[in-house]
Amino acid sequence: MMFVCTAVIVAIPAWLIWYWSTFSKQLPIIQARYPDTLFSMENIGAAQLILAAAISLISATVLIFALWHLRQLFAQFRAGNLFHPESTRHLYLFGVGLFLSAIIKPFVGMALSVVLTWGNPAGQRSLILEFGSQEIAQLLIAGTFMIITWVFCEGQRISQENAEFV
Repeated sequence: MMFVCTAVIVAIPAWLIWYWSTFSKQLPIIQARYPDTLFSMENIGAAQLILAAAISLISATVLIFALWHLRQLFAQFRAGNLFHPESTRHLYLFGVGLFLSAIIKPFVGMALSVVLTWGNPAGQRSLILEFGSQEIAQLLIAGTFMIITWVFCEGQRISQENAEFV
């Protein structure tokens, strides 16, 4: 799993570079998803693409943060530190990263819609805000990880107190 996390951490920036460098080829997919919005390469300049790439890097960075902590958690497991405070910390930060990623995603999408339609004539610019079942599921999963780590921390605290009495 450490290898998988590392591969995904490397793949995310590589995919972003590929996506934004071939954006004109990706445009039909976006146009099909948002048929009422005018996304046109004639109205999107190089500066807009660079800004859009930078904006999408925000959510990618948060996701990489979460995956890095998941990778560190698996490294702790590999070292035999199953219920170690460091393992708990990495699991908690993985949950925090997932939570932040779900919160940020709609706003990043909204910013991208503004940037990519900024060159359109007045009345044809868009502000798209999407929050759906995928974000809700991600929030629930992240919250579950965060609660589990809270339980682990309480268990570690109680175990430490009991060890001090003996």
